[in-house]
Amino acid sequence: MDFPIFPNRIRGLGMSVALFANWITHFLMANTFLSLASALTGKANEINLSGAPDPNPGGAFLVYGIIAIVGILFVYHFVPETKGQSLEEIEKQFQS
Repeated sequence: MDFPIFPNRIRGLGMSVALFANWITHFLMANTFLSLASALTGKANEINLSGAPDPNPGGAFLVYGIIAIVGILFVYHFVPETKGQSLEEIEKQFQS
């Protein structure tokens, strides 16, 4: 897992916000997955232990996959490369 780069003066706050956003994102995914799968693809033919049909997760995976692709495209086009740069150089780059 890569960690975001923050200047020393706000590193603690920045990491706290990044970790909070990470937890919220995972919470939302975990709590919406089954209902999203059921709403988008209906019921599958498989039977679970209680005898009720399980939702087919294909639709949910499609939605989450599209979100991931949009995120990759955003990072590729709008986030500058910082490899090999010092924190001071990165800070100057983002200030300009």
